Amino acid sequence: MATFTKPDRLRAIREAMTEVASEPFEYGRVDCAHFADRVAQKLSGRSYLAGLAYSTEEEAEAIIAAHGSLSEACEAVIGLPATQALEDGDPCIVQIPTVGEAVGVFCQNSAIVKTKGSAVRMPARSIVKGWNLCHRQ
Repeated sequence: MATFTKPDRLRAIREAMTEVASEPFEYGRVDCAHFADRVAQKLSGRSYLAGLAYSTEEEAEAIIAAHGSLSEACEAVIGLPATQALEDGDPCIVQIPTVGEAVGVFCQNSAIVKTKGSAVRMPARSIVKGWNLCHRQ
């Protein structure tokens, strides 16, 4: 089981942000879920989205609908129950007033989300649910 220090976790978030900063939002490649997955890959070496293919908003919505909600889809893909004990780099669902729910990454008592417009930082109170990946390999 790998243990990551806070600097390791923050470095993984920065690296993933740098990778997607200049890339346009694209469903199935550079979207909110894939940003969170890039961070998870840097920390665990595992892609949680490896077997999940979609390339349009409609396809993404169909996957979510098949699970019942974004929360349930994330829980199925991650394979863990949600927790409130999040660490930097852990995936979370954030409620964004103008967008709705999106997948983000917990970072220093806030969340970072890749949206269609840009990457945004949301306050911790906007986090709906999250998953601690620290013990996953």
